[in-house]
Amino acid sequence: MGSILKINHILRLTSETGMPASPVEQGRYTFTLPGERLFQFAPTKVTLVHDVGGKWRVIGQAQVMKQTLDAEAHTTSGEFVIVRLFPEQFVQLASYYEAPDGESYYQMDEV
Repeated sequence: MGSILKINHILRLTSETGMPASPVEQGRYTFTLPGERLFQFAPTKVTLVHDVGGKWRVIGQAQVMKQTLDAEAHTTSGEFVIVRLFPEQFVQLASYYEAPDGESYYQMDEV
């Protein structure tokens, strides 16, 4: 028997799954993702990624305050607080270097 539980240190959200339209530091937000996953709890930070059309924008760091795994619906939901938003120049660099190959929102000539 295997496990379908994933352990994540990256909170990757689309607008539909919980990325706020206008994120602010210390803002508290909710998310719902497909699949069962565990995130590190506060005070440990996770990397906050805005998924824009399948491309990564690494925008800051967050702390997961609550999470619920639903084995029937195969979802994970919870609450997070944004503890740091990166300046745009850092967002571009972090996105380029931290995203899997070909999945960065930015191209090298833009960084």
